[in-house]
Amino acid sequence: MRVAIYGRKFDVYMTEVLQSLVRHLERNEATVAIEEDFYRMLEGHVVFGYEPTVFRYNGSGALDADYLLSVGGDGTMLDTIMLVRDSGIPVLGINTGRLGFLSGVAFDQIGFAIRSLKEQRFKINSRSLLELHTEQSYFGKMNCALNEVSIHRRSSPSLIAIEVWIDEEFVNAYWADGLLVCTPTGSTGYSLSCGGPIIYPQANTMMITPIATHNLTVRPLVIPDTKRVSVRVDAKYGQYITGLDARYTEVTPGERLTIKRAPYVLNIIQFADEEFFSTIREKLKWGLDNRN
Repeated sequence: MRVAIYGRKFDVYMTEVLQSLVRHLERNEATVAIEEDFYRMLEGHVVFGYEPTVFRYNGSGALDADYLLSVGGDGTMLDTIMLVRDSGIPVLGINTGRLGFLSGVAFDQIGFAIRSLKEQRFKINSRSLLELHTEQSYFGKMNCALNEVSIHRRSSPSLIAIEVWIDEEFVNAYWADGLLVCTPTGSTGYSLSCGGPIIYPQANTMMITPIATHNLTVRPLVIPDTKRVSVRVDAKYGQYITGLDARYTEVTPGERLTIKRAPYVLNIIQFADEEFFSTIREKLKWGLDNRN
C-alpha cells in the first residue's frame, strides 16, 4: 500500500493526530511519501519509524501512490485537486479543521481508516469538477475547481454588472457583489450562505448563484452540467477578482470567461457509515430539533 500525505499547515495541536497517523501507517506496512513543505513542518514534532520519501509536486505528472491523505480541513482537501488532477488517485481527508464536509475522518477514526484502506473496505465517491477557460490563462494548467468558480467586485462599494450566457443563449445581467458557478459539492459551501439550495453530490448539475444581488426576484439557477456557462463583467467597472475555490486572481475587465464541467472527477474515499444525509444532519445540525 503506497500512501502519499499532503497538508498545507501545521500547528502543535496537530502533533498527536499526525503521530497517530504515522504509527498506524507503519503498523499496516504502508510505504509513505510526504509532500516536502509539509514534511519540513513536521520535523521535530512527529517521529517516524523509518524515513519517508519526500516529494515536491511540480504541476506535471501523477503521484506515485495508491491513496492520497489530506491532513487539515476542507480547504486542504481542495488543494489536493492540483496533486491528483486526472490520475484518479482516491483522496481521504483527515479532519484537523472545523466543519469538515469533505475531510470526514476524525482523530479517533484514524486506526479504522488505515486498516480499511489496507483491506480495501471503502467505496469511492466521485465528485465533478469545473474548468475555467480564459483568453489569458490566468490559472495555467491549474484551472479546475471542486466547489465553485467565483467572480467578485474589488474593494469598491459599487455593484458590478455580470452578464451570463448558457450555451451562447443570454440569461441575465446580474447587478450584484459577485456571482458563483458551483458544483453539487460546492452547494454546501459559499453558495449555501448566498441562499443557494443543497444539491445531492452525484446530481449532474451546475448552479449559478448571485452574491448579494440588488434584484430580489433573481434567484439561484440550477442547470445540467452538460451546459457551458460564459460570464463577462462590464469593462467600465475595472478589474475584478476571479477565484477557483480558494485561489484568486485579478481579471482584465471585459474579458469573457467560460466555465464547463471538467472531463475528470475527484475520487473521495468514503466508509460505510459516511452517507451524504448523515453528514448533512451532523454538520448542519439538522438533528438538533427536539422533536427528533
